[in-house]
Amino acid sequence: MIKSYKIILIVQFFVLIAVAFLFYTIQDRIDFEVISKIALLLIGFSLFFVLGISIIIQRLIVAVINSDSDDNAHNDEDKFWRNSFLVNVVFSSIVLLCSLVSVVLSLEIGIKGYGDFGIRFSVFLGIVFVASLFVAVFLKIKDSVNEVSPILSVLMIFLSALVFGGSLFIGFDNLLTLKYSKNEVVENLETIPEVDETTVMRTDAAYAVIDSFAIDSLTIRQELNEVRDYEDDYYGIKDFSYPEIEKEVYSKGILENYNWHETQDFLRGFLSDFLKLKKDQSFMEIRRSIQMGLNSNNSYGILDIIKMVRHNSKDLEDTFQNYRPLIYAFISNKVYYDSNLNLLVDALIKSCYDIDQLDPDMNALENIYDSMVPSGKHPMVYYRKIQPYVSPAVLQLIKENADRNGESLYSTQLTTVWIYGFWARRKKERNMWATYRILLEIKEHYDVKEND
Repeated sequence: MIKSYKIILIVQFFVLIAVAFLFYTIQDRIDFEVISKIALLLIGFSLFFVLGISIIIQRLIVAVINSDSDDNAHNDEDKFWRNSFLVNVVFSSIVLLCSLVSVVLSLEIGIKGYGDFGIRFSVFLGIVFVASLFVAVFLKIKDSVNEVSPILSVLMIFLSALVFGGSLFIGFDNLLTLKYSKNEVVENLETIPEVDETTVMRTDAAYAVIDSFAIDSLTIRQELNEVRDYEDDYYGIKDFSYPEIEKEVYSKGILENYNWHETQDFLRGFLSDFLKLKKDQSFMEIRRSIQMGLNSNNSYGILDIIKMVRHNSKDLEDTFQNYRPLIYAFISNKVYYDSNLNLLVDALIKSCYDIDQLDPDMNALENIYDSMVPSGKHPMVYYRKIQPYVSPAVLQLIKENADRNGESLYSTQLTTVWIYGFWARRKKERNMWATYRILLEIKEHYDVKEND
């Protein structure tokens, strides 16, 4: 039997502080990483877990001081604490229900943030606790003014509902994100990607096979996988081959041990599986694809090649010069502009120019890199450091790209940090100006083709 709601809420406050310290060191290094069902259920049970600990401690306290439950039950002043406790119970029930529904429907829920899951989880619990107190205050005011002013009483109920719903939304939005909301198989059967004619024909053939009742289940699974492959490979890059330009590509350079077929396989994998090029990509999507690629298996030897060229500016430039005919063949003018690679190249070039104009010695990049590597702080911390060097033109380009894709202010700030942090990493690797020259050449190549 609950003896005192007041003690429970006071204990809950200190339990939340203890939980915040406990989770402060828990980090999540991949933005929007999908979490497991067990972790999702643990988050769903978290509010009940905190309440349960608070009630157990309350019972111990009551046992020591021999509190009278009847006195507390009839105490009008304690009604505020009871209402706050009940609001906490409702919050806990909704959060648990949401986690159960997500697990049953196999929704892919991701952690929202970069390297700060512990902080976000603590904020989530704190929002719920503070909201319960505000709702209890409004309900207490409602009881006081109900007979005097019914309209004011209704207003208090409205404010209570507003605080309850708003805090729940803000809490969830701060912590979690729904990565996929559709059933994967239904999405594959209903959606036809906008790709070139060859890919569409292959995809339609797969759909035709799936619709046939004469095919066994194994064949259906194989064809479904084929459909998924082509939907992932938006431009059908895995089918690209350019034997006619083999003689234009030198055998020297960083890929000198690669034969022609391996070199083409490398580019196919890099563009389709690593960058995951598709129509109207946002900067955030490109960044996420790169980050996932760097943390995934090393298919096509992509990570090995990156390590080989990134610390030697001469190797980087030689490799680009040797293989640029093949690169330009794979990335056609249509793909370059259609996938928004042109916008990313423009943003990178302009951001480097901004820093060079405001800080020719590049001390800002040194400071940014030194602070980013060991700490893993929230992107907003670095955004404030980078902000003095960000020109309105670059910020507008990033913001327009994010707005077009329905992304938040957080996405704009994170992308800005990523783009300017890109130059901090290049400077540390001593290939900054080699990279800058390559980007200028790429921009000039496609701008000339666009104007022709």
